[in-house]
Amino acid sequence: MRLLIFLAFSAFLSLSIAVPTVVRQDDSSEETCPIDSVCFAMDQSGSIFLNYGAIQNFVIEVAREIESRSFGTLFSAYGFSNSVTTIQTSTSQLETLFVPAVTASGPPSGSTNMYAGLNGCFNDIADQPGNKVIILLTDGQDNAFPLASSLAPVIKDAGITIVTVGIGAGVSAPYLEQLASTPDFFIQLMFSTLPSEVVSLSQMTCDAVDASPEPSETPEETMEPFVTETPDVTPEISETPEETVEPSITETPDFTPDVSETPIFTAEETFEPLISETPLVSESPEPSMTPVVSETPLVFETPEPSETPAVLETPVIESPIPSETPAVFETPVPSEEPIPSETPIVSETPVVTETPIVSETPVVTPDVPVTPPTLDACEQAYQDCDFAFFDTPVVPTFTLGGNPDKPFTPRIVSRIPGVVVGVLNTNGIIPEFIESDGSVDLITSTPAIPMFAPTQFKPLSIPDDIGSGVGYQTFQGNQLVEARNRCVRLFFTSFQLLEPTPPFSVIANINADRTDNKCVVFRTD
Repeated sequence: MRLLIFLAFSAFLSLSIAVPTVVRQDDSSEETCPIDSVCFAMDQSGSIFLNYGAIQNFVIEVAREIESRSFGTLFSAYGFSNSVTTIQTSTSQLETLFVPAVTASGPPSGSTNMYAGLNGCFNDIADQPGNKVIILLTDGQDNAFPLASSLAPVIKDAGITIVTVGIGAGVSAPYLEQLASTPDFFIQLMFSTLPSEVVSLSQMTCDAVDASPEPSETPEETMEPFVTETPDVTPEISETPEETVEPSITETPDFTPDVSETPIFTAEETFEPLISETPLVSESPEPSMTPVVSETPLVFETPEPSETPAVLETPVIESPIPSETPAVFETPVPSEEPIPSETPIVSETPVVTETPIVSETPVVTPDVPVTPPTLDACEQAYQDCDFAFFDTPVVPTFTLGGNPDKPFTPRIVSRIPGVVVGVLNTNGIIPEFIESDGSVDLITSTPAIPMFAPTQFKPLSIPDDIGSGVGYQTFQGNQLVEARNRCVRLFFTSFQLLEPTPPFSVIANINADRTDNKCVVFRTD
């Protein structure tokens, strides 16, 4: 009998242990994807022309898979070849906006500028909240090296995960691993296997930010004990001063007859220089000391009726003789009016509402930080450009009127750490004047006589240096007057990418257009 009971109990235990295992497996298969924004940087170079349709379908299916496991995810896409092409900015309308935009993108042509693709996605989702991922897909080598490898750490430091997908045998796996947030977030595929890899890439993308919700739950739990303890302590503190103040107020009138002598002695012992100045100037500087004034109004209400004259005559005559009391005592002797006259002065002291004035000060201070963030149109344009001038953190101002066809600015540099640029060109893009109201005018449309040339401001090589500055052609007529006190923006169409260390050899020649924000801004006087 005991054996049968033991066997039945063992079978029950085995069933109770097996059931939770199945439930956990079901729960894990239903995990959601914690991505809030995902941007696809799609290779549109000439080498991918024949297989670009496969890339389009792959991106669409991966986006659909992510959407099926997430809530309200924003999707965007940018193509890159010689420069960046906006396919679709961030949107939650997957089927109505994102899918048609990706389907209509192309055709591919040009080089493989991975920096342009990463930069396009970075600018799109950098300000979006939540977990953000950039998926870069390419079939070739990066023609803009090392721009992309210099930008990737900036993107990662901004909290954005980078997943790289190399398609075909022509990619550099080590380079794409370097661009990815970790080597585990690089995957190498073949065009023929793209349809079967939709789920695996989607899972990798979701896993890239899967750990991000956990830290957000921990601070919420740790903050609760602090929040609950704070109100418990607050009432105790608020009751303590009420209890301590009430006995001090009730005891004060009981001692006022005896204390009438005490202020005289305390004034002589601790504030002798102030008493000597009292009859000559006034008691207004003394009442500024809040400890003395706070007790005086209590004395003023109680002793006036009867106790003040009786107490002042007897003790004051005996004690002031050995000290300077005669000078102090002469004031109350003629009549008791000076005492009340002094008392109103004291009573006016508490009326001196310095405390409300002080209380107004903190009310004003919160309004002060609200105004500084505003930038004028010229400063905003300066911040939006990818290039600046050497050692000029703010919009620089340069004086016109020197020798023409020579650089009048410092060397033009990249804002990206580790990226060194050499000679720059502005072929076909006319310089602009940015007005104070934010409007932009081509310099050729400015009413100068004669009209400004399209190359009035242009990049020029700096002698004995590795790069370019900005110079200008000879001003004629009233052109110099029209060019002064202006905000000028200059876009570049190409530039040399140099090695970051001497001898600063040329690595590549990078092409750009106006949408790439390869520009500089400066003021003139």
